[in-house]
Formats: sequence, C-alpha cells, structure tokens
Amino acid sequence: TASEEVSRPTDQVASSSLVGNTNTEVLSETEVITSSWNYDESIDEMRGTTTYTAISKSENNVYLESPYSGGTNLAIIIRHSDELGNEVLVVTNNGQLWCEYSNCIMTVKLDDKSVEQYSISRAAGGSSEAMFLDSSEDEFINQLKKSKRTMIEIGFFNNGNQQFKFDVSDLEWQH
Repeated sequence: TASEEVSRPTDQVASSSLVGNTNTEVLSETEVITSSWNYDESIDEMRGTTTYTAISKSENNVYLESPYSGGTNLAIIIRHSDELGNEVLVVTNNGQLWCEYSNCIMTVKLDDKSVEQYSISRAAGGSSEAMFLDSSEDEFINQLKKSKRTMIEIGFFNNGNQQFKFDVSDLEWQH
C-alpha cells in the first residue's frame, strides 16, 4: 500500500571496490547518498505506459489520541501518468485525514513565504489515509522544486489540524 511505501528509508548506498594488481590489496569505498525523496516508476506493459512517482516523508511525527497508537507521519506523493498528468497527494501512515465536505483544505508554508491554502479532495476509492490536491498541481510542484523546506497543516479525524515538516530541497521532477 502507499502507506507502506512511504515508510521505507530514503538512504541509498553506492559502493565500489578497486582491486590492486596483486589481488591482495583491496580498496573499498562506500558513499552514502541521502535524499529526502524516493523515486519510482512502474510500467504498464499492457498499455505501454509508465507512471512516475516521487515520495517525501515528513521529518516529524505527531501523536494522535486513541485509538491510534505510535507516531503518525505524512508523505507528499507526486505522481505522473500519461492518462492523468501530474497529481499531488498527501498520505498518512496512521489515523484518518479529515475535512468538511464542502471545505477541504490543507495549509502550506514554503520556506519563508506566506502561508497558502490549497483545496484538496478525498481519494475516489474512499480511503481516509489520502487526500489529493484539486488543482494547480504543476504550480505546486514548481514551488516545491524552488524550495528547501515546507510545512503542511492538515486535519485529522477527532484530532484537529496537525503540522508536518518536510525537507524538499532536492526534488527532481521532469514530468
């Protein structure tokens, strides 16, 4: 599920070994590459299409009241498919995202810019763990690409608005 995907670590390890002429001298160098974004692509072989995804998990956890236990985080997911173009959604690993039926918004602060509100919608499948940006997806993605940090405030069922912090400094999105 999407919530399982966002809980994966974001560190990737690249290593290389150089072997000397005598095969007794081995030089091993390990470089840790960290990124606040995980990237993926999935190919639909039947339709010949590719879906691209970028995921950033919040740096902080919030702790919701019972019946939810443990820390709750939020992930920003950017997804591109030929059929739907760019989509932006936020997904929680614990709890239920909540809003009034006629007034679903999330509040966003990018770097030191003014706080902005974005209209969001529930997932078509009825999941209470995800909300989609209603419009301005490309504008939002371009703002993320220009920013280093962002904060998102979003409502949780029976737990009010919660704030999540993200390092978005290295988003690479060409779709």
